[in-house]
Amino acid sequence: MKEINSVGIVKSKTFKCSDPIKLSCGKTLDNYDLIYETYGKLNSAKDNAVLVCHALTGNQHVAGKYKKTDKVSWLVG
Repeated sequence: MKEINSVGIVKSKTFKCSDPIKLSCGKTLDNYDLIYETYGKLNSAKDNAVLVCHALTGNQHVAGKYKKTDKVSWLVG
């Protein structure tokens, strides 16, 4: 049974970026992993995507759970 205010069990994906990125502090990250989650499906016009930027105390886990025993995500939980 699907929980209210949850998209159910989700899995994070990893994008490995090897393009350097310069930070505002002046340092550079030569490579990094970008962890993200997707929910639902992209429509044919590809205009139904929403980017949610989390707080420094949050994480990439926005609208679901990683396993049945988890608390529902920080966005709706």
